[in-house]
Amino acid sequence: PLKSVKFWTHLNCKSLLGLLDLGKINYMKKILTLIALLTSLISYSQEWANARKFFVNTREEVIFLGVDYSNVKLIDVVTDKGNLAVSLDQMNGYFKQWNDLIINEKAKYNIAEAFGREKILYIIDSIEVINSKASTENMIASRNPFYSKDMIQKQIANYNYGVNSGFGILFIAEALNMKEKKMALTVVTIDLATKESMF
Repeated sequence: PLKSVKFWTHLNCKSLLGLLDLGKINYMKKILTLIALLTSLISYSQEWANARKFFVNTREEVIFLGVDYSNVKLIDVVTDKGNLAVSLDQMNGYFKQWNDLIINEKAKYNIAEAFGREKILYIIDSIEVINSKASTENMIASRNPFYSKDMIQKQIANYNYGVNSGFGILFIAEALNMKEKKMALTVVTIDLATKESMF
């Protein structure tokens, strides 16, 4: 019975190939390629327009929202002896300390200068609450998760930032390599009126 199923599948595939018009297939391929190209260009042009809106519109208020550690992954956190290099129970406290460090040492971590602004506001209360409630149990990982743009958009859309106008700058921590002492993060610019990522 297994051989007959394979033969039937093979036969039907051959029959279908014989019925298809190769000229039409090539034409459809060109159409699909063109659609994909146009979609890419529209997406790129939209991001370019958003970037221009962010950097040219200097009258719009820019707010630094903090560093979001709620979905961060801890890499190389297990030592050679099988112990944890850090206490997971203490991680939420570290998240607050690291966010406070950016505010307390503005000259060293000059976010305004990095984004071409004379000044920015710092409103990190909402992100600090989110970080304090983050579950650390599932944070241990072996590699960077590399969150997609769609995943990040869903994440930022669910947050209450305490402000609903202006542009927001949010750093999303993806991974902390405890051995190399490095962090992988995504810098997200947000239109706070719509909660949509700008670029």
